[in-house]
Amino acid sequence: MLTATRGGSGHRLQATVTANGYRHADGHWALIAAKRVGPVNGWEWFSVDACSLTVTQFKDNAQPSPPFIPFDSMKVSLLLGPALGCSTTYSQRWTP
Repeated sequence: MLTATRGGSGHRLQATVTANGYRHADGHWALIAAKRVGPVNGWEWFSVDACSLTVTQFKDNAQPSPPFIPFDSMKVSLLLGPALGCSTTYSQRWTP
């Protein structure tokens, strides 16, 4: 899930975007990671929108060969503004 939080005093027209990863377990959703996307107050509040979003969740399968450390990841490109188009792609990954 992507969340935009409006900036504080002096930054009311800017937003900080956070990517939150959740896992469903025992009948409820549990937060497993929260990662900031870009800089603090780095987005325009009134035009925050995702141009593209890809989320990958690796399942805990039987022993893979060769062994690897599984991780969940996301890639997102956000709107810089109506006249500016989309940002470069931000990538985040975390170990479940």
